[in-house]
Amino acid sequence: MRLARPLALLALAFCSVPCAGCGGGGGGGGGGNPPLFQAGVTPQDLVAVGYADATTLLPRLSLADVKGSGEAIVDDLVFAAGGGIEDFVWSPDHTRLAVLAQPDGVVDSILYVVEPLTGAVTQVSGPQTAGTYVTDFAWSPDSSHLAFTRNQPVGEPLFVVRSDGSGLLDVTGPVVPGGRVGSYAWAPDSSRLAFLGDLDVAGASELFVANRDGAGRVKVSGSIVAGGGIFDFDWSPDSTRIAVSGQLATTEATELFTVLADGTGVRARVHPNLPVGGSVSRFGWAPDGSRLAYVSDQVTAAVFELFTSLPDGTGNLKPSGALVAGGAVEDSFAWAPDSSRIAFVADLLTDDVRELFTAPGDASAAPVRVSGPMIAAGDLGGDAAFSSGHVVWSPDSSHIAYVADQELDGGESLYVTLATSASAVRVSPAPAAQDSIAQVTWTHDSTRVFFNLAIAGGGLHVSTVAGPSQLIVPSAPGFLSAKFPPLSFAGDRVIARFRPTGADIDDVRSYDVGTFDEAIVAAPDASPFSSVDLE
Repeated sequence: MRLARPLALLALAFCSVPCAGCGGGGGGGGGGNPPLFQAGVTPQDLVAVGYADATTLLPRLSLADVKGSGEAIVDDLVFAAGGGIEDFVWSPDHTRLAVLAQPDGVVDSILYVVEPLTGAVTQVSGPQTAGTYVTDFAWSPDSSHLAFTRNQPVGEPLFVVRSDGSGLLDVTGPVVPGGRVGSYAWAPDSSRLAFLGDLDVAGASELFVANRDGAGRVKVSGSIVAGGGIFDFDWSPDSTRIAVSGQLATTEATELFTVLADGTGVRARVHPNLPVGGSVSRFGWAPDGSRLAYVSDQVTAAVFELFTSLPDGTGNLKPSGALVAGGAVEDSFAWAPDSSRIAFVADLLTDDVRELFTAPGDASAAPVRVSGPMIAAGDLGGDAAFSSGHVVWSPDSSHIAYVADQELDGGESLYVTLATSASAVRVSPAPAAQDSIAQVTWTHDSTRVFFNLAIAGGGLHVSTVAGPSQLIVPSAPGFLSAKFPPLSFAGDRVIARFRPTGADIDDVRSYDVGTFDEAIVAAPDASPFSSVDLE
């Protein structure tokens, strides 16, 4: 890997072409790779940049200091014709970078781990015979291990490996002919993995849990009615229970249960009998694990409302309160980080007028509308408001930032409101037709919110909870797209791609969250036909 260089010298650097027969991976561990960055730079200061090289058209991965002291290409990750980078993800503690890549168009997808301060690359997915490839991967929450599935002639087993490449294990256990592992997830305490699969009966999706050392596989979902199966699951924050949805006891409804993660006890249904054709859609645990929230038509068929229960399935409540005739709660909702309230979108008061509400998860108080008055045809966030980042809690749970066209139909604005009252303040500029707001992110201390405004007055903005916003850098002349999430790991800088008008490639810039001073972080020698991806 090249040593980090001052960015002013990047345009003079010659990009060597890897030989076609080199393959990928660089082997193990780190050997004698020298430090890449100046003293004091830590892995938490780095951003990863992926692109196609302008000279070779081959994939490139570089690392850059978010403060702008230099960029270094990961030369130990070698590509030949037909190769590609499929994904790259930092560990939760931002100390290592996992990369899923196809090195040469012949060898199938391989999982690597990059040591960011030395550039050493280790293949962690083990020996792979022809035709086998890694399909996806996930870091353990404690950053010590990776889980991944690998397509093989028999099934698609689940593996666990340490982040240094040692201790590779197949944790799947026995699989019937035709069976395979589907989705999977780490327990929050990193001790175990839950995974869906038709491992015992081909075509019947059931839930299993195994220790990360491969021991103790147990089926936790219990018996499932013929023709039924599990659709989705979610670990409780304390790693003791798992919420599972699907057709377990009947094929006439999609129900929600909780089960103990060790396989003991009896699964608990968290709601009364559902109407025929009824369903539970989105569900999610409170961050403190005290209650499980879900959206369902459990009272009246096709009328969806918000409910919660205790972890053992008792104490079923309806925080969303009474609905206006024709009203319904949308599929998306979000718990406050401190678990005190749930935010949800509904036409609760006026049919077909979607507004933002919050309520205590234990239904101890009526829901409160926290969004401002909507104009005719105004809308809040869209159906995927929470998952698309259009409704975002502040880290301290005191405020919510939300996107809506509540003043001008078709022109989005950003508003900030207290979590318990209708106190919304527009913090973005006055809306114009076709305005679009994205990448809404709070600072770690909950005092300011960053957002990217497209079309009129476009660019990267920041605002306090009281507004008005300040333009940090305009999109014009050029095109700016903030990394998402845009904050650096330490939360002290905002990272964005910027393509000046007339330029063929993006550069990567960062801005101090306090002073808004700009630093050019990376200037990749990228092909004009490739995107620049950031992580």
